[in-house]
Parts: sequence; C-alpha cells; structure tokens
Amino acid sequence: MSTADAGLLLAAEVQGPARRERRFGFRIGGTGFLVPAGVVSEIVQNPVIHRMPWRTPHLRGLLSHRGNVVPVFDLSALFHAVVRSETSTYLLILDSGERAGGVIVDTLPAMLACETDEHPDFSGLPSPLSDTVQGTRVAAGERWFELDHMALFSALARMHAA
Repeated sequence: MSTADAGLLLAAEVQGPARRERRFGFRIGGTGFLVPAGVVSEIVQNPVIHRMPWRTPHLRGLLSHRGNVVPVFDLSALFHAVVRSETSTYLLILDSGERAGGVIVDTLPAMLACETDEHPDFSGLPSPLSDTVQGTRVAAGERWFELDHMALFSALARMHAA
C-alpha cells in the first residue's frame, strides 16, 4: 500500500466515525427519541409523583428530586396511546436544577450509535411536538427524533396554561 493510499484510508476512517454519534434513545408511544447531546439525564424508578388538581392529561404531577420541584409529563396521551397506569415505573429526568423536567418513558434509555438522517421525515410525530424536535437521526435502521427538551417543556407549559 502506498503512502497516498494509506492517507486516504486514514481520512476515510476519520470521516466515517465522525458521522456517528453515541446517544441515549428512549421510546414514548412507540416513537423513538434521543436525549439531547450534552444534557444531564437520569432515570428514576418507581417515582413518587404528587398529583395536582385541575391538571391536563399530559401533566402527571410534581416530583421532589434533589431539592427541586420537577414537573412530570406523560406524553402517551399526545400519541393517542393507551393511557398509562398511575404507577408507570420509568421516569426520565432531563436537565437539572430549575431547568429539570421529567418524562414518563416506555423503555429504559439505551445507548445508540446514531448517524445523520439524510432524508428527515417528521411524520408520525404528534403535532404538539413538531416544534420540539430539532432533527432526526438513524440508528439500527430506525428513525429517532432529536428532542429539544427546553422547547418541549415550554410547549407543555403553554398547553397546560391554555
């Protein structure tokens, strides 16, 4: 192999993995979402969620977590999925401190090797969530939505206030 061929091979190896990014993926209503890059996240199993009066179906209640009051959302109603029991076991907390919010998830997050989606398609995403996704990626032949958690929490707050 010539030096030039070795250089091209090395360049191809460097460019290939650069397109792949490892991210945590989780499912809600059968739809795959990715935890935003660089965002702190944590799973709480069997959380004690305090119900609120006059809540909307997507707002499950509040959770006291690490000295913060965290709103907990159940997005299954937006997907027209079967409404979960009040004892769903997996809560994904995105971000920390005053910016934290919790989302009830169907599955534990799993590490995925994601690639850029050359043909983004946002069909299958409930309309209230259309502005909360910043793109799509492909992992294991499936499309995953890149969630913008702050846009999601803002949209859900607006829905609750309406």
